[in-house]
Amino acid sequence: MIHKIIQFKVHEYAIDTVLGEITEFLKSISESEPETNYVSYQLDDQVSFLHVMSFPDEDAENAHRFAFYTTEFVEKLHPNCQEDPVFSGAEIVG
Repeated sequence: MIHKIIQFKVHEYAIDTVLGEITEFLKSISESEPETNYVSYQLDDQVSFLHVMSFPDEDAENAHRFAFYTTEFVEKLHPNCQEDPVFSGAEIVG
């Protein structure tokens, strides 16, 4: 399994727009990537988000990365962010 974490902070005026985009993005992932586990968290400050995803293998990760809905989400998200999202790899402990 390949695990990735993305953290980003949006402008307060963009929260509703971003929540709508996240909902559509999650729906597309669910429909197109049944083996991908993708969870979005909105943090207590309401403007910070944490996305945690797990892919079964490198091919699935690449398919996600280059999917039209991922490209579309990124294009819509970036203008609403206070700064560029931060991507990290992660490993399950234990």
